[in-house]
Amino acid sequence: MRTDSRTRVGQCLPLPFVIAFLYGLTFAMTPLSLLADGCFVVPQFVWDKHKDINEPTQKAIIVHDAGLEDLLLQVKYEGPLQEFGWLIPVPNLPAVKRGSMDCFYELSKFTQENMEPRWHYATPASAGGSREAEPPVKVIEVKTVGAYDIAVLSTKDAGALENWLQAHQFAFPPNAAGVIDGYVKERWYFIAVKINLQSGSQLSTSEKLASGELHPLEISFASEHCVFPLKISSLNHTPSEVQLYVLSPEPLAETQLFEKSLSANYRWRTNNLAKLAETRTHMRAMTTSPFPFQEPNHELRSRSWINTENLIPYAPVEWQDIPVCSWEIARLDNPKGHWLMKQTWTFQPEEMRDLRFDPAVPVFAAALADPEGALAAENLLQLGTNGVSALIAAMKDPNPAVRAHATSAARQILAVSSGNRPLDENEEDPSRRAMNPELLKLLPTLLNDPDPEVRLHAVDAAMNSPGPAFFERMMQLLRDDDAEVSETALQYLLQQPDELSDHLPLFRQMLKDTNETVQITGFRLLTQAGAEIPSADLLALFSIPRYELAAAAMGRLQRTGITCEEAKPLLHNSLGTVRMMGLAVLAIDTNSQSVELAISMLQDPIEAVQLSARDILTDMTGQNFPADQPGQWEKWWEQNKATFKVTISPEELRQKQMERMRQRRRAELSNP
Repeated sequence: MRTDSRTRVGQCLPLPFVIAFLYGLTFAMTPLSLLADGCFVVPQFVWDKHKDINEPTQKAIIVHDAGLEDLLLQVKYEGPLQEFGWLIPVPNLPAVKRGSMDCFYELSKFTQENMEPRWHYATPASAGGSREAEPPVKVIEVKTVGAYDIAVLSTKDAGALENWLQAHQFAFPPNAAGVIDGYVKERWYFIAVKINLQSGSQLSTSEKLASGELHPLEISFASEHCVFPLKISSLNHTPSEVQLYVLSPEPLAETQLFEKSLSANYRWRTNNLAKLAETRTHMRAMTTSPFPFQEPNHELRSRSWINTENLIPYAPVEWQDIPVCSWEIARLDNPKGHWLMKQTWTFQPEEMRDLRFDPAVPVFAAALADPEGALAAENLLQLGTNGVSALIAAMKDPNPAVRAHATSAARQILAVSSGNRPLDENEEDPSRRAMNPELLKLLPTLLNDPDPEVRLHAVDAAMNSPGPAFFERMMQLLRDDDAEVSETALQYLLQQPDELSDHLPLFRQMLKDTNETVQITGFRLLTQAGAEIPSADLLALFSIPRYELAAAAMGRLQRTGITCEEAKPLLHNSLGTVRMMGLAVLAIDTNSQSVELAISMLQDPIEAVQLSARDILTDMTGQNFPADQPGQWEKWWEQNKATFKVTISPEELRQKQMERMRQRRRAELSNP
């Protein structure tokens, strides 16, 4: 799976499912694991056999190609073998043979590491060549397949099928006619399965069936669409965990189940936004500081947040990757390879319906218009060239939501190496990048898009295109109406040190701009370029009501020292946090002027500023007057300013200030 930073570490695949009819018997249920399949970061791979082999109630491998389907189907069952019964509907006449558990072992390892007595049916003898009426249930084939006795059936009458099953000791559930009739009307065939009680050790067969390790059935039939017969399992009236591996020349997706993934991502995303807001509220309530702090803005970017557990993992595979499956399942002998998907679901009986898997690219492309379309974009990213082409086409869509969601994947498209694997965060070698020329050509248009979310994602993508190709546009976006866009544009510019040196006069001019954000940006760009900033320009920033700007200027000026006179703009700044910075200067440049300026701050509208000013005055002068009588300080100063001299050193003053802070902190802890 992927981390939230969108860096793929190692990916295993969850995929579609398969279900069988086991009535009158209780499936051995195991809870659905909520852990992501695959994401191996340990040095040595350890195969978790239980999760994929012994845990699911039902599991299947589906191979669909050119209108033909191979369904390798395996179930778990606990109970008397003579009571085991299994009815499997398929859309066309099937061929049934013994399958191998080795295929499940191989796909499980591959995906984790990278992603009643037998019966006889006697056909009546033909009477002198006269044409017999077609029986209500036609038995097409009866045979033994490994541990199973199977019969392939067809019928036009659900009631007749019910009678046949009961006559052959199948427990037929009440209220099942509607489900069965649906298959009958579609002219589906049925495979009735029982355990062959005369083959092998019954104890061994029972144990393997209960653990999900009895050999599967391989069922082959014609089908225009890749399908999995799940609805009939609703007749068991119990939940079922189903695990599917789906292989096809093109990636497939189950549309309705993907829609559930979109809903799940919405719940995850909104819950996280609510938790973030709650945390911020809690932090504001917990802090004793009277000064507001500027919170980061994630409004635009949060619209493309995804929970990677909601992704449908895919991987391209060739026969060399899964040699056992390729040997056992003839339809996998395709030199062009297949796309593999693996997924596990738990269904309640009322949720069970036959699953149909359609080409994934159009399914995901259509979902880009959904509010959770970023999840669809992330799924398209996994689907190779066709997925990327669909994303680039969607970036030109007239619907701004479609453009925004498609563009949210643009950065990763430009970060993909020639091996179609995302670069890790520390992989910065341009020679490994396979730049998409069509997307690079489209980026200028996206950077000028009227929708700010599109512009934001386009700036993100531009940061993965080597060189300063978009430098001038990023300079313009520094003044973008959306703060997220302008901040991200700045990050692009900060990555272009060679270009910055050619624009130093412009950056110095930005320091004098009336837009505070532009001023901050100019300062950061000059700093990144290693340029000197005149002291006069830095001192002018002390009047700007932006804490980060004043703090940055103060940090540069402290190299040579700041005088009380130079600190006056800080003390007159409209932000209390900046005025506190001014008081800090008074505690360093200790003299008569610092005393006079500190006295002027005793009536500041913020109590914390008043307290800091009083502390500095007490430590510098040795005097102490009541907090509610600032006039006493003014009166004392009038009487003594002509002769008073500060004798305490800045270091001693700093030590006294630190001790006061510790005392107050201890008092707060002892009196919560």
